[in-house]
Amino acid sequence: MSERIETPFTNEHFAAWCEKMVGHGYWYGTCGYRATETLLKRKRSRYPKYYPRSMDAKFRRDIAAGEIVADCIGGCKGYAWTGGGEAILAAFSQPGAVSQKYQANGCPDKGADGMFEWAKKQGAGWGSIETLPDVPGLCLHKKGHVGYTVGGGMAVEWRGTRWGCVKTRVADRPWTEWFALPFLDYGDARLPRPKRTLKRGSKGAEVKELQERLNQRGAALVVDGVFGKLTEAAVRKFQKENGLKADGVCGVRTWAMIEKVPSSVTPAA
Repeated sequence: MSERIETPFTNEHFAAWCEKMVGHGYWYGTCGYRATETLLKRKRSRYPKYYPRSMDAKFRRDIAAGEIVADCIGGCKGYAWTGGGEAILAAFSQPGAVSQKYQANGCPDKGADGMFEWAKKQGAGWGSIETLPDVPGLCLHKKGHVGYTVGGGMAVEWRGTRWGCVKTRVADRPWTEWFALPFLDYGDARLPRPKRTLKRGSKGAEVKELQERLNQRGAALVVDGVFGKLTEAAVRKFQKENGLKADGVCGVRTWAMIEKVPSSVTPAA
């Protein structure tokens, strides 16, 4: 394990690097850049909403300190574009711009939501937050924002200008999904992928599994592998009983809840 931690682009190395970034600054639209007046002027012109005059004292403190700043998704982009974060760590003890190579090491320039969609298309493991494995270096996602797991139920996130980069409990934040970053090596970590979404008209083995699981939780469906109106009604009932949107579609959150809710049927002797 220690050898992997010392190797850039392993999930453990990334998580350890994220922890080293706790306490540093957040500037929207940045990826591990040196805070300067020129950068502030450029970013304020492009993203005025995220650079309010009311936060000028904070921006000026970062500039005076020669802070290295990033936003939420800029954390992982900065890591990838600076050789596993090495250039960012070096920049803390030397002046000047941080050496970066744009889109290096297989990491594209995407926002929080775009990175999530890209990772899924690359075949990365992902799932609803209820299925989060205790694996460091996973990306946590909610609409428009990400953080990164560091193990033990904790995460690091570049939370916002007011907070900077902070360490938080995963359970205390409104994350909705997790996903693996395709440019990291997760070693032998078992990263589940969600089952396909099932709805009226779906057929096959996964529909049979769904019907069997619903029957184990009180339904009385014919297990025929065909998602018809009775299966849809059973899904709606299960969703309503478990605080989910009752749309009759078995997607990632409904699958996760089915895994979580124990069977109510006693197996035959």
